[in-house]
Amino acid sequence: MLPIGITCIDHTADEIWAFYKKEHDGRMKERYHVIAMMLDGKNAREAADALHLSRNTTWEWATAYNELGIDGLKRKSPPGKKSCLTSEEKEILKADILKNPHEFGYDFLVWDGKGVVHHIEKRFNKHIGVRWAQRLMKRLGFTRQRPELKAAKADPVKQEKFKADLKKDRRYEGRGRPPLRG
Repeated sequence: MLPIGITCIDHTADEIWAFYKKEHDGRMKERYHVIAMMLDGKNAREAADALHLSRNTTWEWATAYNELGIDGLKRKSPPGKKSCLTSEEKEILKADILKNPHEFGYDFLVWDGKGVVHHIEKRFNKHIGVRWAQRLMKRLGFTRQRPELKAAKADPVKQEKFKADLKKDRRYEGRGRPPLRG
């Protein structure tokens, strides 16, 4: 089989290199790289060898580019399993997570992976794993938070007095905190 060349003249090599530089998806960058190299005079075999790719892969990308232009390089669908929640359900979930879990009758204080799994089962009758729920929360724009724990009956005045007394105690001066006793 003869090495395939680029016959589509929709874009110059410089334009393809510009697409390459703007792209964040590593797989698309690879495709742009191959086409740009071929527009710069390399054949499919040379581009494959330079980028450690299969020659068939570069030929397929070159053929797709020749037939459909840039659209021929785009992947048909993203890899991986399809989400079990629809876009609408994700928006509802996002709005729910912005509320306090107590509003839904839950006894936990903050949303975590387990809480979101429980809520999705209750609200949408769908089951997902805890790790997937954590990733979903991140994709929805939430970050992991931990509540600051304070004793409910703590007296701030007594706490400050204790800290001041501790600093005054010469036995611990210059050592940071008191030594552990075992």
